[in-house]
Amino acid sequence: MDVFERVREVNTGAELTSAQISAARSRLLAGIDDQHAAVRTHVSRRPMLLIAGGLVGVAAITTAVLVVTHGTASGPRVDAVPAPTASAATTPAPTAGPTSSQSSGAGAVGAEPFPGTTPHAGQYLKLSTTAQVLLYHGPEGTAYQWSFRDPTIPLPSSAVVVQDSSALYVPADRASDWVQSTGRSAQRVGSFPDPQSAADSAAWDTLIPARDDMLSRAPGGVFEGQSAPIDFTDYPTDPGALLERIRQEHADAGPDQDERTVSWIIRVLRSNLAPATLRDGLLQALELTGRSTVTSIQGTSTTYAVDFTATGVRRETITIDARTGWAAEYTVTSPRTDGGLVPAEVPDVRFILSQEIVDSAP
Repeated sequence: MDVFERVREVNTGAELTSAQISAARSRLLAGIDDQHAAVRTHVSRRPMLLIAGGLVGVAAITTAVLVVTHGTASGPRVDAVPAPTASAATTPAPTAGPTSSQSSGAGAVGAEPFPGTTPHAGQYLKLSTTAQVLLYHGPEGTAYQWSFRDPTIPLPSSAVVVQDSSALYVPADRASDWVQSTGRSAQRVGSFPDPQSAADSAAWDTLIPARDDMLSRAPGGVFEGQSAPIDFTDYPTDPGALLERIRQEHADAGPDQDERTVSWIIRVLRSNLAPATLRDGLLQALELTGRSTVTSIQGTSTTYAVDFTATGVRRETITIDARTGWAAEYTVTSPRTDGGLVPAEVPDVRFILSQEIVDSAP
């Protein structure tokens, strides 16, 4: 059953516990990375994403998108190494500005490509995410992302961008407790048209009510409803060998193999959970796919764009800081024919990402 069809089963009148919300969130986001493939496979019955009550507004859309940054592309357990300093919060110091591929440390045998990005014993890698999702208001009290719009329904009357924030604390010993802190969710940060009518504004209040903070812990990063984090310890770091390994893992995708491969690379990079040597290899592997285009270089940040067609028509972008190999922003934009309601430059999804090494977790 398609992940978004599961939304139809939600009992909108039920009171839901934090555990139920977390589990539903995880089940929904388990398929979010394959959503466009589902659209292609089930093109004759494209599902409309329904939102009603509190659960779907948080779990199926904004918080689910936020959690997928970390939850579906979890990194390996790695041995802790000493950080350059032992301050309460350590952010890698800027270095002179090579692009991401030039920062690999080639020629410096055994050197870590992104010094200062690995927590040492007792510390945590804190990954903060602001997730923004574009939602359209459909008939019968529904809302949906454009990629899942039922083409038989009328054009939407309004749209909003909703925002969630969260932080994931990943311990140096990844077998220890991971901590996830979810801030107040489903805040509306954009409206189309602007200003909206009183009726539209009231409808959105009902569709996506804000929720309060949540805090959860999970030994080894296995949060309720999620599988164990991916173990990358046996992945090669040589870019060519790494790319071939990933391609082989997607061999059963047939004609979609290339797009599945590059999608996996982007997903792991945006998670910011891969160790430094693997991040470096993934960045170079992304370039080796021949599918990415550099669209912007600003200081030490490089933005790559990849256009997808076989697994759903969309453009994904990812911005990488060459000092750290960490992603700073990720977007997804699909073609939209909404009558000009939302400007084309507004993406369907945007993640704003930041990272730091800290000495404690909540």
